[in-house]
Amino acid sequence: MMINRVVPVFVLFLVLSPSWAAEQPERIKKTVDSAVGIRKKTQDTVGSWHSEKDRLKGRYFQLKEEVEELRLESDRMKALVERQDAYISRVR
Repeated sequence: MMINRVVPVFVLFLVLSPSWAAEQPERIKKTVDSAVGIRKKTQDTVGSWHSEKDRLKGRYFQLKEEVEELRLESDRMKALVERQDAYISRVR
């Protein structure tokens, strides 16, 4: 009885195998093409992020330098105001 059930399943498997095997290369190609497309998008995103990151780092260091220059200018102005206040006090 078991053979009566196994044989039709085996025959069905043999009949459907060639059509299933014929679809495999196309499915594999689609999968590979999809994976390559995803990888390319990822690389483009990473590349644009790196250029954005470099631009922002450059801007950060530029602003940091500008803050330091403004701090020095502020210190010079404070010293000038102190000297002028001292001069005004002496003159009065």
